[in-house]
Amino acid sequence: MGAKVGGLGSHPTSYVSTHPIFYSAKRQCGISFSEEDYFKEDNKTVIGNDVWIGANAIIMDGVHVSDGAIIATGAIVTKDVPPYAIVTGIPAVIKKFRCSIEQVQILQHLAWWNWPQHLLKKHTKSFQGPIDDNLEDLAKVKLDPKEKN
Repeated sequence: MGAKVGGLGSHPTSYVSTHPIFYSAKRQCGISFSEEDYFKEDNKTVIGNDVWIGANAIIMDGVHVSDGAIIATGAIVTKDVPPYAIVTGIPAVIKKFRCSIEQVQILQHLAWWNWPQHLLKKHTKSFQGPIDDNLEDLAKVKLDPKEKN
């Protein structure tokens, strides 16, 4: 796929030095002048459900890519990406959304990625076309709470 998610951690760009020897007790270079950590450098990157990440995209540490988002090929994502947004560029910016706010809310409520496999198979046709043409049918699916993955 060629995409890169996360990296070697963040660095304090407002400090006198960006070298961890001064702000981190983790001893990344074998030694440290710091008894404690003064900067949170290992932020967790989170990728939501049904996210498409293009080739050679880079998603930086600490970024949250929400459900349904699309990261364009070669994009460098430095900030959180909202649900069902399409981002592109360096740094990545929102180009547009895949659907309306109301449709995003319905899709998040459906959370179809948690459906059991037999239910996904039964409703495959509803996934094989535009959101506008199929969301109403998917919204009618009754899911037994005991069946969620």
